[in-house]
Amino acid sequence: MIFNYISLILAICIFIVMLYICYSKNTIERFETEGEKVTATGKAKIGGVSKVEVTNGGSGVEEGTTIEFSEPEEEGGVRAEGTSLIADGKVTEIKVTKSGSGYTSAPKVNFKGAGTGLETIVKLGAISKIEMTNPGKGYVYVPTIDFGETPLGGVKAEATAIVKNGEITSVTIDNGGEGYNSDFDVTFQSPQDAEDDTNPFLSLGDKKKEVLKLLEDCAKITKDKKDKIKKSIEDDKLRKLEVEELISNIK
Repeated sequence: MIFNYISLILAICIFIVMLYICYSKNTIERFETEGEKVTATGKAKIGGVSKVEVTNGGSGVEEGTTIEFSEPEEEGGVRAEGTSLIADGKVTEIKVTKSGSGYTSAPKVNFKGAGTGLETIVKLGAISKIEMTNPGKGYVYVPTIDFGETPLGGVKAEATAIVKNGEITSVTIDNGGEGYNSDFDVTFQSPQDAEDDTNPFLSLGDKKKEVLKLLEDCAKITKDKKDKIKKSIEDDKLRKLEVEELISNIK
């Protein structure tokens, strides 16, 4: 029932758009994005700090004392960051606030301020970057990235792809995750699936004939553009964002 109401509202909106176009100087752009579509591929690189276990909280630690991770071994790497909880002159817990990147071995953790004797076990296991092995082609919308199964006892990573000129140029790591043991391939959503998720097709239902008739009577649209729009309507390949863009132009 709700879907029927939504379809009816969208059909009415399309009627308004068509009427507006018929009595204005606006033109309709092409509805379908053309060109080759290739799914991107990439590899997750493990080189960030995921967890720090405190085995000896040290002594003489004063409030305001901070901790510092050693520099990563790889050139261009980013130093990890974290905060410490202090009680009774010792560190009770260290939380990783930035996993960093470029570590090939577990970094050292040292005090910056008063305190001695801190001992920790640092676990890497976080994704520090995604190396693109194929940027893909034909991306219009940002695809999802699948990191596979969550590591046992760990945390699944999260990242956002950056799309430019139809390709994935880079990936921003939103959460490096925890518990990953080695580098692995990640799965990107295909250009078509990304478009279908973000900009799905809409059905006009029983309003299709009326919209086609209105389109046919519209003198402001060229025959070539009419044919493309008619085919999109007849094949139920009218997309959500295309309708919204047209509607926004008349507000």
